[in-house]
Amino acid sequence: MTKAMKNPNQTRKLKFTPEDSIDRNETFLINTVLEKTLISTYELSILYGKDKRGQLNIPISANSNTVGFVSGTNWKPSAISVNRTDDNSKFEYYVLGILEWKLLGATIYYQQKEYKGFALTK
Repeated sequence: MTKAMKNPNQTRKLKFTPEDSIDRNETFLINTVLEKTLISTYELSILYGKDKRGQLNIPISANSNTVGFVSGTNWKPSAISVNRTDDNSKFEYYVLGILEWKLLGATIYYQQKEYKGFALTK
């Protein structure tokens, strides 16, 4: 069985908060599955930390990538939004992107993908 690997060419990272505005000892990473197909998985990774008082979870950055077999497709996230909610134990996320379908290196189809949901903090 082939080990699933992340494709670095299909990753986009967006920063939301400067890391110096949070407690550096309190940073965490959440990996959320956006979509799972038979051969690959689309993921959202959110790096977050605690505010200086150690009470509120604040998103620092996020990226979206593809894990698994990605031949013939190219995931290009164009917008990623991660927001705090009234419940400090989760973030609301929104990811928008284009999935390009390729054949022999030529793009034959563009498919817009949109994901919305909640990611639970640790």
